[in-house]
Amino acid sequence: SKYLQKLNNLLTKIDKDAVNNLARIAKVDYKKYGFDMISYGTKLVGKTKEEILYNDFKKYPTDSGTIGLGQIYTTDIKDMEKSKKGYIDMLNNVSKVNGYKFVALFVTDIIKNGTYVYYSDDAKEILENAFNLEKIEEGTYLEGILSRKMQILPSILDVMN
Repeated sequence: SKYLQKLNNLLTKIDKDAVNNLARIAKVDYKKYGFDMISYGTKLVGKTKEEILYNDFKKYPTDSGTIGLGQIYTTDIKDMEKSKKGYIDMLNNVSKVNGYKFVALFVTDIIKNGTYVYYSDDAKEILENAFNLEKIEEGTYLEGILSRKMQILPSILDVMN
């Protein structure tokens, strides 16, 4: 939502007038229409747990072993929460089968402007240290954490290397 606010600040009066005129002509609420488009593009329903993990998954070598980090975007965390145990089991299995130090799935809520984290058992202490948390739980919400490249990975590598 902060990114959308920043984008809105970049729009000129001409841009804003054009959006309002097009919305009036099309008889749509452009805010609702935009939210519906974003929501549709980030739906997790109908995807397997593995598809969600591997949709945007990267492996990173560290001094302690290779880690696997997946990231997906959503506007509704409810489906993930309903299947939390299944995700944890899958993450533990993927980590074990592939010989990773750990595997984590970061579920970024683009409306709330933060990320929920699910992880294999071996990640707990590393993630607590990386994000300065006294106690992390599966599905912990990380306020303001959006970027794997700029925020998540550097925090983890600082702890592991």
